[in-house]
Amino acid sequence: MNIKTASAMLSPLILTTGLLGLLAVFVSGAWPQILTADELSAYDLPPTPAARSLPVLNPAKGIIVNLRPAYTDFSKLQPWIEGIGYIRVWGGSRGMATYPALESVPPALRPQRTRFNVIRDEEIEQLLRLQREHPIEFIYLLNINDSVKSQKAFVQQLLDAGLNIAMLELGNEIYLRKFSDGDIKGLGVTRRITIEDYIGIMRDWVPELRRHFRIPVYVCAAGHGPEARPADEERRRWNLRIKTELERDPTLADGVTFHRYGGEERTGNPHEETISNKGFAFTQTFGDWPIAVTESGYQFSDPTPENLERAAEFWTAFLRALKPTDVFGIHVMYNRSDAVSDSSFGLYGSKGITPTGERFARWLRELPNSTRGDR
Repeated sequence: MNIKTASAMLSPLILTTGLLGLLAVFVSGAWPQILTADELSAYDLPPTPAARSLPVLNPAKGIIVNLRPAYTDFSKLQPWIEGIGYIRVWGGSRGMATYPALESVPPALRPQRTRFNVIRDEEIEQLLRLQREHPIEFIYLLNINDSVKSQKAFVQQLLDAGLNIAMLELGNEIYLRKFSDGDIKGLGVTRRITIEDYIGIMRDWVPELRRHFRIPVYVCAAGHGPEARPADEERRRWNLRIKTELERDPTLADGVTFHRYGGEERTGNPHEETISNKGFAFTQTFGDWPIAVTESGYQFSDPTPENLERAAEFWTAFLRALKPTDVFGIHVMYNRSDAVSDSSFGLYGSKGITPTGERFARWLRELPNSTRGDR
């Protein structure tokens, strides 16, 4: 059975309990069966070209959650939500303005202190402590506004410190119009980056990273809606160009990342999309290439039971669009703001676990036929 046949038969949905390394797959739209890692390996998964020989993220490990160490009260991350397998660190638009040292910051930015962050040693120590306490691995967002030499040296510093890095992600949402317009007022924008510029970055950075690390590199694909709006059309063109380049040279990535948000309509949406939970067909663009959803979320203004159920439906809808080899992630583990519009995405806040976090933990526990216990 190949992956396309399996997909057609199973209507796959990846849900991981994070316990006992179990992988849940929806069968014909019903609630999931539980597949162990050994059972998953029995599928004829897509062949990995010699050029794509690195291991990719493991969906049986758990879900991806974003965390910014400098903004996190680590004491609030209790009780720990089982099912978190990967932590994406220094991510998002702020990650594109985060540098390993002051000398790495572009000179034009240095007088504008609010436009960048420099990573402190204590942030790395906090991540190491988190790693000691929980069975997690890390995804590091490569800041492509920095030099490949600087980013490569910082990845080595993290590895030398003992951080388990499972994936390197080549930039954050570079398909946004603020990059193609070169809007340097936008957070994380230091110059104009078009799709062809990004292809050039792939060609320059990925071979260099491969020479020094055996860590998979995922490149930035664009989530979009089914509508024929200009932003959606731009993102379709972005994806097709990335796909064409990977067909030309499959050594330029080990997988692709997607972001997608849903929820109530709101103005000033930084993701330039009409927020809707309809349409995840973009996940099919890259065929058998592994996918990591490194951000997703459901926006609401009030954590009512109805809105929390809609959020759970959004998570499920997104998961239904993924292959058994893909890994799902949500927006953020900790949000220090008490504003409801911000905390709707966060699993934890200044008072501990949020209503979103409680619903998410229950969503994981509600998976039928799962067996809970120590890993």
